[in-house]
Amino acid sequence: MQIKSLTVTLFVVIALFFSMGTALAAKTTKEELDAAKKAKKTVFLVVSGNGSQAANCMKIAQQAQKQLKESLVLSMNRDDEANKALVATLGLGSAPLPMLMVIGMNGVAAGGMAEKDATAEKLVQLAPSPKKAEALGYINDKKPVFIIGYKKSFSDRSKVTENCKTAITSLKGNAAYVEIDLDDANEKAFLKQIGTDFSATTTQILVFNAQGKNTGNYKGATEPAKLVSTATMVPKSGCAPGACGPGTKGCAK
Repeated sequence: MQIKSLTVTLFVVIALFFSMGTALAAKTTKEELDAAKKAKKTVFLVVSGNGSQAANCMKIAQQAQKQLKESLVLSMNRDDEANKALVATLGLGSAPLPMLMVIGMNGVAAGGMAEKDATAEKLVQLAPSPKKAEALGYINDKKPVFIIGYKKSFSDRSKVTENCKTAITSLKGNAAYVEIDLDDANEKAFLKQIGTDFSATTTQILVFNAQGKNTGNYKGATEPAKLVSTATMVPKSGCAPGACGPGTKGCAK
């Protein structure tokens, strides 16, 4: 009797162990993205729906992952009720499926593309650098951003930063600034995308409004009042930080 009782108990323990393991493994896509953000990893997100085949998208995402350190691949079924809020947040309700999204290391969506347009190389190019991810994060929060491009040899950097901080105070804190060293190799591509002047001999400020449009560029210590008016300007066209590129439509020149 004791042996039979022990056997039954053992089976119960094993069953509980496996049921707990299954529960722990069944994370939602939102939870997986939050974990990736905590680990500061870029995510290549494969989005599919009931009836759509995502095998090729998954293959492309896995190829991109091999090219980019500190990245991972996740998948999401848009039609899963558990993903409803995330689909709304990412604006994927009417997107053609299957598709791929790139989520920055800070959890902010950096861009996406349909399967027919996707390549591993394009996905890697969409993956934001640390400073680009930071800037996109502020834009995502509907805050104007002052991107300060400097070199360590520039004597006006502190005054430029001080003026940006004053402008932010005038905007009641509803703005932010991002400082980028022009010699930072990790940010070269981003700086080029937003039209930074690498030949400049003074610190420069690239202003983006709350909609992510480039509303003005300045060199040297610009008056806070001018920075405020530029940050709140609404142009007819323009690009969010890093969105412009050769042949991009709708970008101000």
